[in-house]
Amino acid sequence: IELNFFDPMHSSTSSSIDCSDQRCNTGTCQNNQCSYNLKYGIVGGTSCATSGYYVSDRLHFNTISQGVLTKNSSAPIVFGCSNHRSGYLSKSEKALDGIIGFGHQDISVISQLSAQGVTPRVFSHCLRGDITGGGALVMGEVVEPDIVYTPLVLSQ
Repeated sequence: IELNFFDPMHSSTSSSIDCSDQRCNTGTCQNNQCSYNLKYGIVGGTSCATSGYYVSDRLHFNTISQGVLTKNSSAPIVFGCSNHRSGYLSKSEKALDGIIGFGHQDISVISQLSAQGVTPRVFSHCLRGDITGGGALVMGEVVEPDIVYTPLVLSQ
């Protein structure tokens, strides 16, 4: 599988998060870059982890209302750029271009967009349901009469 990793050098709006930046709250720094080390658990008997550094860039997205594109927008977000993967994440047949987080933490994409007033802290993911994959990922509310929301509950 050929992977397409994000390269901050190819973005005119990207900037690294250095250790003195208020958005660097991980407590870990390498070469004055705000860094991270995440462990995802054990898959297939092997521990999975990724590590790298944080960058800021603009997320470009479309705003759609009643099925019609109303505007193109963008917002700054902070995210991690992995430079090391281990376990299941490093195997070529199972490798990923990236992982996006939608948890409760302030660093999650949906939390960052909500904090900026861009969208409510709600997302939906509708899977297509066949073997070809696909579907829709929506950040923000879907205003439809038959939509039922299920809250994400913090683990106890």
